[in-house]
Amino acid sequence: QARAGGRCSEREHGGEPPAAPNEATTAARVRQEIGLIEQGETSLEDDDQASPSVPQAPSGALVIPARFRRQSRGSRHTRMPLVVIGINHRTAPVEIREKVVFAGEDLPEALRELAGVAGVREALIVSTCNRTELYSFIEGSEEPLVDWLAGWHELASHHLTRGGALYRLQGHAAVRHVFAVACGLDSLVIGEPQILGQLKDAYRAAFEQKTTGPYLNRLLQTAFSVAKRVRTHTRIGANAVSVASAAVSLARTVFERFADHTALLLGAGETIALAARHLHANGLRRM
Repeated sequence: QARAGGRCSEREHGGEPPAAPNEATTAARVRQEIGLIEQGETSLEDDDQASPSVPQAPSGALVIPARFRRQSRGSRHTRMPLVVIGINHRTAPVEIREKVVFAGEDLPEALRELAGVAGVREALIVSTCNRTELYSFIEGSEEPLVDWLAGWHELASHHLTRGGALYRLQGHAAVRHVFAVACGLDSLVIGEPQILGQLKDAYRAAFEQKTTGPYLNRLLQTAFSVAKRVRTHTRIGANAVSVASAAVSLARTVFERFADHTALLLGAGETIALAARHLHANGLRRM
């Protein structure tokens, strides 16, 4: 993870984790919850609005909806759908992912340049160690987005598309993907909460650069509400919530007592530091 250079800070989670449900069952329950929200069979109106730290859209441009309706054939989204293109931990190895990371100091310029791509009306960049994704409302083909992503990182576009590393989603499938990302359902460790904060940071950066508009504002604010509802009404957060805690949980299935053992830690980043804290909290004293 450290090699990819993305923002992968993890929060400390002390104490014993609750008994975790089967991961497949939890994922199915989360997808069911998202489906109910999309179909309008459950409401987001009773949930709190987005965090005050998340920028709010200009007056009149944003309404937190009770549902994110599937667009009718005659709607404007028929000709200008949401497009998501990207790579993640499932589609590309770290050797590819590290080549398309957007460093924090480069993000404002990248957003401005992306917004100038032909046909792009709204745009947002999500970049972490496990994923790089472009969210855009664009008129016409998504090929200009692929070419821009490859060009920004000085890669040939076929390097990104080789072996199915680059995925492309449009319309309803793209909206569902954004919801799944916000909920932690698309993460390396199912249910980890860091991605929601990273998504909010990405939205804040795009909002400040004025590359979002009424569609992306509505989509992201809705995604934040969906993520809150999912965490409230499912047990997606009951499993290990970081790579470090997952590793320690696995080690506990091998060793009955950590106090009798010594751990060798390789690395100097935040993930290994968090692993050390989890090991210490579970009784291991020699590292």
